[in-house]
Amino acid sequence: MTQERDTWPPGTIFTVGHSTLPIERFLALLGAYAIARLVDVRTVPRSRHNPQFNADALAASLATAHIAYAAMPALGGVMNSPIRVGATRAFAALPTICRQQRSVRPSRS
Repeated sequence: MTQERDTWPPGTIFTVGHSTLPIERFLALLGAYAIARLVDVRTVPRSRHNPQFNADALAASLATAHIAYAAMPALGGVMNSPIRVGATRAFAALPTICRQQRSVRPSRS
């Protein structure tokens, strides 16, 4: 994996879903790809069945792994909703947003 990581261009954006992973496995996955910041695009950053992915719990777990957390719900949307169309446009603008912002302050939800 190290060889691949060395060829990723600066500013590469990865996407990941939490699925039902235990938080330790999720953090290990992020670590394997040297992820330094997680941007949470969920409009409802809670999970009834996987509370380790609720915004507060996720931010705390990421902090212990030295991974920055930023909430950007404007980039998300609700499935099968008109909001999703706007979210797709916002998501398309993500590379521009990342270039414009050198750092994103952690969210205080």
